[in-house]
Amino acid sequence: MGAAAGRAATSVALISVAAIPAFATPAFAETSGISAADTAWMIVATALVLMMTLPGLALFYSGMVRKKNVLATMAQSLAAVMGTGLLWVGWFGFNGGSALGANSRAVMAIVATHLAACAGALTWGAIEWTTSASHRCAA
Repeated sequence: MGAAAGRAATSVALISVAAIPAFATPAFAETSGISAADTAWMIVATALVLMMTLPGLALFYSGMVRKKNVLATMAQSLAAVMGTGLLWVGWFGFNGGSALGANSRAVMAIVATHLAACAGALTWGAIEWTTSASHRCAA
Protein backbone atom coordinates (compact mmCIF):
# COMPACT_ATOMS: atom_id res chain seq x y z
CA MET A 1 0.00 0.00 0.00
CA GLY A 2 2.85 2.37 0.72
CA ALA A 3 4.36 2.05 -2.76
CA ALA A 4 0.97 2.52 -4.44
CA ALA A 5 0.26 5.64 -2.39
CA GLY A 6 3.70 7.02 -3.29
CA ARG A 7 3.09 6.41 -7.00
CA ALA A 8 -0.34 8.03 -6.76
CA ALA A 9 1.12 11.07 -5.01
CA THR A 10 3.84 11.32 -7.66
CA SER A 11 1.34 11.09 -10.51
CA VAL A 12 -0.90 13.73 -8.87
CA ALA A 13 2.10 16.02 -8.46
CA LEU A 14 3.11 15.55 -12.11
CA ILE A 15 -0.42 16.20 -13.33
CA SER A 16 -0.71 19.36 -11.22
CA VAL A 17 2.68 20.62 -12.42
CA ALA A 18 1.64 19.93 -16.02
CA ALA A 19 -1.65 21.78 -15.47
CA ILE A 20 -0.02 24.97 -14.16
CA PRO A 21 0.71 26.45 -17.61
CA ALA A 22 -2.90 25.88 -18.62
CA PHE A 23 -4.20 27.95 -15.71
CA ALA A 24 -1.41 30.52 -15.61
CA THR A 25 -2.08 32.40 -18.79
CA PRO A 26 -0.79 35.97 -18.78
CA ALA A 27 -3.26 38.82 -18.64
CA PHE A 28 -2.69 41.12 -21.56
CA ALA A 29 -3.21 44.81 -20.95
CA GLU A 30 -5.51 46.79 -23.14
CA THR A 31 -3.80 49.25 -25.45
CA SER A 32 -6.59 51.79 -25.34
CA GLY A 33 -4.42 54.65 -24.12
CA ILE A 34 -3.71 56.59 -20.97
CA SER A 35 -6.35 56.28 -18.28
CA ALA A 36 -7.26 59.52 -16.51
CA ALA A 37 -7.98 57.65 -13.28
CA ASP A 38 -4.58 55.93 -13.31
CA THR A 39 -2.83 59.22 -13.95
CA ALA A 40 -4.75 60.94 -11.16
CA TRP A 41 -3.86 58.15 -8.74
CA MET A 42 -0.18 58.39 -9.63
CA ILE A 43 -0.24 62.15 -8.99
CA VAL A 44 -2.00 61.66 -5.64
CA ALA A 45 0.39 58.89 -4.59
CA THR A 46 3.39 61.03 -5.54
CA ALA A 47 2.01 63.96 -3.55
CA LEU A 48 1.47 61.72 -0.51
CA VAL A 49 5.04 60.42 -0.69
CA LEU A 50 6.42 63.95 -1.02
CA MET A 51 4.33 65.13 1.92
CA MET A 52 5.71 62.28 4.05
CA THR A 53 9.31 62.91 3.03
CA LEU A 54 9.83 66.28 4.72
CA PRO A 55 8.53 65.35 8.20
CA GLY A 56 10.34 62.03 8.03
CA LEU A 57 13.60 63.71 7.09
CA ALA A 58 13.19 66.37 9.77
CA LEU A 59 12.35 63.85 12.49
CA PHE A 60 15.21 61.56 11.43
CA TYR A 61 17.83 64.27 11.67
CA SER A 62 16.24 65.75 14.81
CA GLY A 63 16.71 62.43 16.53
CA MET A 64 20.47 62.77 16.09
CA VAL A 65 20.87 66.01 18.02
CA ARG A 66 20.27 67.22 21.56
CA LYS A 67 16.88 68.42 22.66
CA LYS A 68 17.82 72.10 22.44
CA ASN A 69 18.81 71.77 18.75
CA VAL A 70 15.72 69.90 17.47
CA LEU A 71 13.86 72.97 16.19
CA ALA A 72 16.94 74.33 14.40
CA THR A 73 17.56 70.93 12.77
CA MET A 74 13.96 70.73 11.58
CA ALA A 75 14.22 74.25 10.13
CA GLN A 76 17.45 73.36 8.35
CA SER A 77 15.84 70.24 6.88
CA LEU A 78 12.95 72.36 5.61
CA ALA A 79 15.35 74.91 4.12
CA ALA A 80 17.41 72.18 2.44
CA VAL A 81 14.35 70.58 0.85
CA MET A 82 13.02 73.95 -0.33
CA GLY A 83 16.42 74.93 -1.75
CA THR A 84 16.74 71.61 -3.53
CA GLY A 85 13.26 71.99 -4.99
CA LEU A 86 13.97 75.51 -6.22
CA LEU A 87 17.24 74.44 -7.82
CA TRP A 88 15.60 71.42 -9.41
CA VAL A 89 12.71 73.41 -10.87
CA GLY A 90 14.97 76.29 -11.86
CA TRP A 91 17.74 74.33 -13.46
CA PHE A 92 15.85 71.54 -15.12
CA GLY A 93 12.56 73.35 -15.61
CA PHE A 94 14.06 76.36 -17.29
CA ASN A 95 17.03 74.69 -18.98
CA GLY A 96 15.62 71.40 -20.21
CA GLY A 97 11.99 72.43 -20.34
CA SER A 98 12.43 75.87 -21.86
CA ALA A 99 11.82 74.58 -25.37
CA LEU A 100 8.56 72.92 -24.21
CA GLY A 101 9.50 69.72 -25.99
CA ALA A 102 11.32 66.48 -25.32
CA ASN A 103 13.65 66.75 -28.26
CA SER A 104 17.41 66.80 -28.77
CA ARG A 105 17.66 70.45 -27.72
CA ALA A 106 16.12 69.67 -24.30
CA VAL A 107 18.38 66.64 -23.89
CA MET A 108 21.47 68.71 -24.68
CA ALA A 109 20.38 71.38 -22.18
CA ILE A 110 19.97 68.80 -19.41
CA VAL A 111 23.29 67.13 -20.24
CA ALA A 112 25.04 70.51 -20.25
CA THR A 113 23.43 71.34 -16.91
CA HIS A 114 24.67 68.09 -15.38
CA LEU A 115 28.16 68.54 -16.80
CA ALA A 116 28.36 72.13 -15.52
CA ALA A 117 27.34 71.02 -12.02
CA CYS A 118 29.88 68.18 -12.09
CA ALA A 119 32.64 70.49 -13.30
CA GLY A 120 31.84 72.98 -10.55
CA ALA A 121 31.86 70.28 -7.86
CA LEU A 122 35.14 68.77 -9.10
CA THR A 123 36.77 72.20 -9.31
CA TRP A 124 35.65 73.07 -5.79
CA GLY A 125 36.93 69.72 -4.52
CA ALA A 126 40.31 70.19 -6.21
CA ILE A 127 40.71 73.70 -4.78
CA GLU A 128 39.78 72.48 -1.29
CA TRP A 129 42.20 69.58 -1.62
CA THR A 130 45.12 71.81 -2.55
CA THR A 131 44.44 74.62 -0.06
CA SER A 132 43.54 72.70 3.10
CA ALA A 133 45.94 70.66 5.13
CA SER A 134 43.30 68.46 6.77
CA HIS A 135 43.75 65.65 4.24
CA ARG A 136 47.50 65.32 4.81
CA CYS A 137 49.00 62.87 7.27
CA ALA A 138 50.72 64.40 10.27
CA ALA A 139 54.30 63.19 10.36
